[in-house]
Amino acid sequence: MNSPRKLRILHVITTIERGGAENQLVILIRHQIRQGHRVKVVYLKGKPELQSLLEKNGAEVYGVSGNFMRKTFQLRKLLKQKFDIAHAHLPRSELCLALAAFLDSSSETLLSSRHNSEPFFPKVPLFMSRFLSKLVLRNYSEVIFISKTVAEYMKERHEIPSNIKGVVIHYGYDETVDTLKLQSLRYARQTNKYIFVGRFTDQKNISFLLAAFRELLNSDKTLELHLYGQGELEPSLRLSTSDLRSNIVWHPKSSDVFKIMTTSCALILPSKYEGFGLVLLEAMQAELPIIAANNSAIPEVLGNDHPGLYSSSELLELVSKLRLTQNIDFRNKIIDFQSRRLRFFDPERMSNEIGNLYQAVIEIKH
Repeated sequence: MNSPRKLRILHVITTIERGGAENQLVILIRHQIRQGHRVKVVYLKGKPELQSLLEKNGAEVYGVSGNFMRKTFQLRKLLKQKFDIAHAHLPRSELCLALAAFLDSSSETLLSSRHNSEPFFPKVPLFMSRFLSKLVLRNYSEVIFISKTVAEYMKERHEIPSNIKGVVIHYGYDETVDTLKLQSLRYARQTNKYIFVGRFTDQKNISFLLAAFRELLNSDKTLELHLYGQGELEPSLRLSTSDLRSNIVWHPKSSDVFKIMTTSCALILPSKYEGFGLVLLEAMQAELPIIAANNSAIPEVLGNDHPGLYSSSELLELVSKLRLTQNIDFRNKIIDFQSRRLRFFDPERMSNEIGNLYQAVIEIKH
């Protein structure tokens, strides 16, 4: 049996600032480089936070600049290097890559990963988002959905053209993390410290979390909630908790989420919806108990029987789950469940599935 051919791969992504899709791209590229592929990453905007890590893993990294059309023409020029696969991540990158390939009459096989259970263009009417999504994806050979939830969302809202079947490939955890070191810190956690890690946006439902934590403080004034991230709602959310500065602490986005997790009692994810939630895998690796809303892709990742799931709109149920995490037996029950669940998200499996898809669509096209 012939071994898979070595490919020239171009990844196009909106930013390489730290986030779920961006961190997962680092993991994927690490495995692609190990398999002998040549990989280039193009990002469209933002700070190059992950550039050194991507380059350390063996990828070339290139940022384009200017307005959208200027970025498109720069990407068109890069496509003249002739890649086997051009893989877009997130809507802006999908659009830019599709237009650049069209203008260049490129022979690359185009793939897209849909990372979010959101409309292609959230700020326009739904019919327009559907039209634009289908128009862009007609240039692509296949679409990867990061969860069944994302696949169902896109298909129910008719944002996928009929020529695209779509493939679900879950994220993989970061196998370079020193899990033995993290496990050694399991019993040195601050049992009064809860954390949230993510963007301060409406999707994350932070106001609901803050209301639950206020209720929790009525029974224990020593508890603390530390929120790590950034986003447009930060000023108003901070103002709403100005009377609880000793209990609710706001932090900027961190580059070392695992260090944060080793000092905490539990991670809380109160999101209204998630396409996947990479922070869940990170918490599993850190042996940090998770308390999360039972909706969208969250139970798909954690498992339907995860002890820390609560009904999304039930504030008192969230409060009850948080109180339970003060009990070491309940925390250990969650940790043991998560340790078993983490095996479903092997990064090599994820990389191999994407690699097999690459080979399949290349063969079909050629």
